[in-house]
Amino acid sequence: MGFIMRTTTAFVGAVAVAIWVWVALGTSIPHGAHAQSSLLSFSPVADARVVQANPDANYGYSRRLVTDEEPAAERRSYLKFEVSGISDPVTNAKLRLYSETATVDGPELRPVVTDWDENSITWNTRPAATAGPVDDTAAIPAYSWVEFDVTDLVRGDGTYAFRLSQYSHDGVYFASREASTGQPELLVETTPPPEQTVVPTAETTPVSHSGDAADDAAIWVNPSDPARSTIIGTDKLGAIAVYDLAGTQLQYRDQTAKYNNVDLRTDFPLGGQSVALVAASDRTKYYTSTLSQYYRSIVLYSVDPATGMLAGPLGTIRADYEPYGLCMYRSQTSGKFYVFVTARYPVGGLDGYVEQWELSDNGSGQIAAEKVRVFGVGSQTEGCVADDEMGHLYLAEEDVGIWKYPAEPNAGLDRLLIDSTGPDGHLVADVEGLTITYGPNGTGHLLASSQGNNTYTVYRREGSNAYLQTFTVGNGGDTDGTTDTDGIDATTANLGSSFPNGLFVAQDGTNTTPSGSTANQNYKLVPLQNILEP
Repeated sequence: MGFIMRTTTAFVGAVAVAIWVWVALGTSIPHGAHAQSSLLSFSPVADARVVQANPDANYGYSRRLVTDEEPAAERRSYLKFEVSGISDPVTNAKLRLYSETATVDGPELRPVVTDWDENSITWNTRPAATAGPVDDTAAIPAYSWVEFDVTDLVRGDGTYAFRLSQYSHDGVYFASREASTGQPELLVETTPPPEQTVVPTAETTPVSHSGDAADDAAIWVNPSDPARSTIIGTDKLGAIAVYDLAGTQLQYRDQTAKYNNVDLRTDFPLGGQSVALVAASDRTKYYTSTLSQYYRSIVLYSVDPATGMLAGPLGTIRADYEPYGLCMYRSQTSGKFYVFVTARYPVGGLDGYVEQWELSDNGSGQIAAEKVRVFGVGSQTEGCVADDEMGHLYLAEEDVGIWKYPAEPNAGLDRLLIDSTGPDGHLVADVEGLTITYGPNGTGHLLASSQGNNTYTVYRREGSNAYLQTFTVGNGGDTDGTTDTDGIDATTANLGSSFPNGLFVAQDGTNTTPSGSTANQNYKLVPLQNILEP
């Protein structure tokens, strides 16, 4: 007989107490699958009422929260919570308050800004609402618990604040966090999603080299005919290739260059025109004239809009180390373009070495580059992706997890661990490729290759990047699934009938033919709507 383990976790001060409840089921749990739901209880970090009749008075010390719509003497109450430790999707969130009195029509709840303090909030300084009512209560009996559904507001780790206001004149009293009993609590339930398997609908021509050769891909969206978009893929044993959306190879060039990672940005200003600029990390050793020293490089191309193939190169950046990971960034603040490059080995005492280069038109049809930032992540780092709209840089420290840094060169190095390897995370080393899908109003997703268990993880793009799901790419018809994936890329653009809601591309470390034989590595193409709801 199998079991599902359900976890309820309550926080008392800084101490978390876990209660394990076993539920017998008639099915077994797959190895490595998440089998727990968690219920987290948070106490408010601030709460207070404000009173219209005493507009400059502070009641943060009071043991009672009050709502009342008495004319010229309205009373409202505010609560603020710090939510942390959310590792799985939030499936339910409830604000619970203990009512000490009765009312015929209880208060409504709205979200408010969080920049207020319990010891200084007054009617005149009350925080502004950020949205309309999300829940409302009817009649409330005395000495009872009241629940407000805030599931749509609480999405993961972060600070959340709420306002209670009432439209009846009989008022109601709730216990505040200063009360001896019945203090408010925010209950957040999280449930791991089931692991999903999707299948590819196309695959690219295998790279020319056997062994560990294919590595990273970048999707170029054709602005005039999206169905003729192309995929740029690297062969780190020698070449860079371009494929159409059926996976057919259109171009295979520069076979002496050992390209590792590739990325692109459109609308780069060059010679009075806007071009799609492509950057690739080249691990080839280029020796100086005396043959006593060598260097490697970052190579810059453009995309020919008529063919979708690579043109150029438009310039190179010298790297006195072995370049590894690479991603590009366009600043919404300055409009400047950048390329981030990681090193395979430590440089100058910095492990997980990262350089940031600013790219510009040199005035003669080529690209100029200026190094603007250098830092170390801590250990070997390859996968990276930048969020142009949010100004974030995500780096995959292979044995550790995914870090979020500021992408602007002058924004410092404060960082946040989004997810980790090990028992507390959803990743299994090595953590490899990263990509972002953009949605409306700052929404979207961050996706990562968890190479150690042949899966991919999905996170919210917004906020603290809450984990959403894990999926695999399995066999589909004549196209096999993926294993040992390095680089990935995705777009939400409509690419025609084959990929109307976008495309996900993943490198396949073990490419198998329909007959079961092993072929050279390649890239698999999956309709994005099979992974993310359009």
